[in-house]
Amino acid sequence: MRNYNNSEDKNDKREVFAYLRVSTQDQGVDSQSNAIHQYCRQNGIEKYKIFKDEGISGAKASRPALDDMLEQIKDGKAKHLIVFSFSRFSRSCSHLLKSLEFLEEHKCRFTSVSEQIETSTIMGKTLLAVLGALGEMERSLIVERVKAGLERAKAEGKHIGRKKTRPSEMIRKVLIRGVTYREAAHICNTSQGSISLEAKEMRKEFRADQLPKYLTIDDIRGSSFFEKESKKSFDKVAENLINNQLPPDLPPLPVLKEPVAEMQPTYGQAAYVERKTIFIIQKTGLLARFVC
Repeated sequence: MRNYNNSEDKNDKREVFAYLRVSTQDQGVDSQSNAIHQYCRQNGIEKYKIFKDEGISGAKASRPALDDMLEQIKDGKAKHLIVFSFSRFSRSCSHLLKSLEFLEEHKCRFTSVSEQIETSTIMGKTLLAVLGALGEMERSLIVERVKAGLERAKAEGKHIGRKKTRPSEMIRKVLIRGVTYREAAHICNTSQGSISLEAKEMRKEFRADQLPKYLTIDDIRGSSFFEKESKKSFDKVAENLINNQLPPDLPPLPVLKEPVAEMQPTYGQAAYVERKTIFIIQKTGLLARFVC
C-alpha cells in the first residue's frame, strides 16, 4: 500500500502516530506492528510514535493509550494516524465516523493498513460519506430498539428509570398520618427530598383503590393528605356536614353506620363520604380521599 505523499509532508513538522490494540484473547501486537512498520517503510515514513492498549476490549469507550493519543491530536501534535484495521481502532460504525470527523477537524490524515483506506484519497472521502449514512442508520436503529424495549417493559409493568432507594412504603405510612416532611424524614431516616418525591408520586396515583392498605379508621380521623382544594370547597363541605348532608352536586350516599360529623378531626378539618370513600378537606387546601 503506497499512497503517502512525502513532498506534501516535508514542511509539516507534526508527528506521525500509530495506534495498536490487543485484547486478552489476542496473541500479541506483533502482527499489527509488523504491518504498520511495513507500510511506513514503503511510504518513506522514518519516524512514528506508537500508542498501544493491551488487554483492553474494543467495546470500551475509554482506553488509556487511545485517550492520550486523541488528546495529543487535539493539541495539534499529529499530522497522520495509522492503524492496523478499523476494528482495532473503533468499536462501532458510528464511533469510527465520529473519530474520522475528529481527525479531519484537526487536519490529521487517517490510514487503515488492512482495509487499505487513506482519508486524503478519493476512496477515503467516499468511505466517509458511506460511513456517515451507515452511522445515521445505526443511530436510528438504536433509537427504535430502545423505544421498543421501553414500551415492552412498560406494558409488562416493569419500573422504568433509576431504581428507587428510598423506603417508599414506610414514607407513605408516615405521611398519611399528616406529619410534616421534616418529621417524616427524621422518622424514615431519609432526606426531605426523598419525602417530597414520594409525596409527589402519591399525588399522581391518588385513587381510592390504591390506599386502603395504608389506613385504618383511626388514621382517617387526623389525616391531611394531599390534593389542592380551594377554601370555597372546604366551606361548602363543612356547611353540609352538620346534618350529614352532601353538597348538591355530589351523588347520593349509602347509609352510614357512623355519622360523618363524628369522623371530623378536631383541628380545622371537615369530612364527608361519597360511595364508601371518606374525603377530608383542610382550610389549608389539602384534600384526602380514603376507602372505608
